[in-house]
Amino acid sequence: MRTPHKIRVLLVEDHLLVRQGLRKMLEADPAIEVVDEVGDGETAIESALRLRPTVAVIDIGLPGIN
Repeated sequence: MRTPHKIRVLLVEDHLLVRQGLRKMLEADPAIEVVDEVGDGETAIESALRLRPTVAVIDIGLPGIN
């Protein structure tokens, strides 16, 4: 039997409580793995290049780089 690949998600949100809530909702699905969560655009770029997530959920209004 083939092991299904998890959807690897990078969360980018500057509000900690929103980010934590999104993570809880996403991780309730066994097919999803949140690989990192960050609060600004520069760190998001670094994390995306390093971790190569399947999907990035990004807030459109971030400090620094939008």
